[in-house]
Amino acid sequence: ESMPPARALELRRRAGEQLLRAGQFVDGMTTMRQVLAAAGMTPPLRGRSTLTSLAWERARWRLRGLSLRERDPSSAPEADLVRLAVCRTLSSSLAVHDVPLAALFQARYLNLAFKTGHAYHAACALAAEVAFASAGGEPARARTEKLANAAQALALKTPEALPRGLLALSRGI
Repeated sequence: ESMPPARALELRRRAGEQLLRAGQFVDGMTTMRQVLAAAGMTPPLRGRSTLTSLAWERARWRLRGLSLRERDPSSAPEADLVRLAVCRTLSSSLAVHDVPLAALFQARYLNLAFKTGHAYHAACALAAEVAFASAGGEPARARTEKLANAAQALALKTPEALPRGLLALSRGI
């Protein structure tokens, strides 16, 4: 019996995530490339294009700022919800394998969360961004605190615990 395409894609995304988390980088990325293609997304080529794409995504986000124009989560197109899940998965799962690629998908997650106005995803994305920002050490302290405060404000607006847990974890880094 066949499975609805959306369900099959979600299960493939989860399989790719588990492979990456288990250290199976080649198999995990093979699966995630299939997921990216099905979601209408493309991974960057390696090296310089990853860093260029990261700079572009971060510039877009900084121009947008930290204010979220919240929208009803049910109004987000299904395709955007899939892309949010894919970006979140790659951001968190690649952090131990490929930091620049993880940072790129984190920046994409942040931009898409703010574009859709989805408070839960925006809170999760900001909380995860705190961890990336904290890698700058003491010179990045003010920016990191600003992000953490914005993430906290959003996390308090959502009934789910994950954004608050991610923020607690990120603040501990």
